[in-house]
Amino acid sequence: MIGLGLMSQFLTTIDYPRAWLVLRPLSARVSPSSRASVMPMWLADDHFVLVEGALNNIRQLSFIDTGMAGALVYRSAFLDRGGRPLGNRL
Repeated sequence: MIGLGLMSQFLTTIDYPRAWLVLRPLSARVSPSSRASVMPMWLADDHFVLVEGALNNIRQLSFIDTGMAGALVYRSAFLDRGGRPLGNRL
């Protein structure tokens, strides 16, 4: 298993169609293909992965939990008064 400690030392590319994990020096310049989806991520502290995104058209910096199977935590802005997610899609 390759963890965040190692990947944070490189410009990490996950190429799902080819099943490749590419580790380049942090100073590398990359030109993604026209079919690629680019999702910049930031490592906060030493193990918190953050990504820009939107839910229900509310943009925010979101935390990606890579170690808690089956859990999703919403900010209150995304919940109705009963604590249920707003909208019909995640």
